[in-house]
Amino acid sequence: YPIDSNTWGVDTQFLWGDSLMVTPVLEQGATKVTAYFPNDTWYDFYSQPETTTTASRRNQFGLVVALNRTLDAWGGLFWDDGDTLDTEGKKEFTMIKFFSSRNTISSQVMMSGYPGSKDMTLGSIRVYGVAHKPHTVIANKQAVDYSYVQDAQMLSLNNLTLPMSQPIEALWA
Repeated sequence: YPIDSNTWGVDTQFLWGDSLMVTPVLEQGATKVTAYFPNDTWYDFYSQPETTTTASRRNQFGLVVALNRTLDAWGGLFWDDGDTLDTEGKKEFTMIKFFSSRNTISSQVMMSGYPGSKDMTLGSIRVYGVAHKPHTVIANKQAVDYSYVQDAQMLSLNNLTLPMSQPIEALWA
């Protein structure tokens, strides 16, 4: 947000990519932070205690989709063993692209060179920016458990076990 002069002096938060604002707790013992959000569409993605990388590798994945003003979103996952150097050069990584438009989410496996990726599963999907509660939610051609929070305009697809080594398609209507 280079044209927003209110951001020029902000040095305690940053954008990860062009869509995710990170405002970390920087003082030991602090339980809240103050953040500046430029005039745009923002969602509260994660306000919880941290987890370690080692512990998180044992969990299913959760996908968060924050729809923009045109109801689109996109992103990617780069996954390797977390230790080996030059996994890109050795092609020992997995790259998955995610796309969302209106009421559909899909994934495309771009590279599947990391052996551990065959066991990766998507356990949940949260979609922010869904204006109305859907009547039907489907993932990979199967009806799925879902919930909806009107105030947050958030649709949650729950209790999924979608293999991430294969294309994923979810839709709601």
